[in-house]
Amino acid sequence: MGIENEVAGFVGQFRDCVQELWTDETAHPLYRPLPDAMSESYGQCIPASHILLPELRARFPQEHFALAGGRVMLLAGGVIRPAIVAHIWINWRRKVFSDTSVIDTTSDQAENIDLPPYIVKTYDRLREDGIIYQPYTMFENVVDFEEVFAQGEPAIRERIALLQRAFDQQKPAIRIK
Repeated sequence: MGIENEVAGFVGQFRDCVQELWTDETAHPLYRPLPDAMSESYGQCIPASHILLPELRARFPQEHFALAGGRVMLLAGGVIRPAIVAHIWINWRRKVFSDTSVIDTTSDQAENIDLPPYIVKTYDRLREDGIIYQPYTMFENVVDFEEVFAQGEPAIRERIALLQRAFDQQKPAIRIK
């Protein structure tokens, strides 16, 4: 099994676990109550990505992962339109820059795109599929990430802590190492 399959399998296990733990309290306050027909991942990108980053680094220490923030656009019929206007995901930088991958455990929150619950694909491959992830900022460590986002949303640390506690209790049962 190649590293791509190992990472994708791990991310899938993480998503399966964490989606059971999402609550109104872990979601961005502006996204609750959950609108009709929206995925349960709506508003959960920050705490999910924040918790996944150290898990990936522990499981795959030879790889380089960083938090990314930006937007997701849809390219259809030569027209680019927004799918997620403010979003957080993880960049997995490989040896060759063109091999940099998006790891997104809340990709299905986009209103205009039918995406799977999680993505582990290169930027180039996503663009071929008409999906454009546009990062505006990257964070190598979660402390810097928290500092920036706490300015705009004071409850961010509480949301992350709630999901982290629930995840830590659930993690042994699902055997994510």
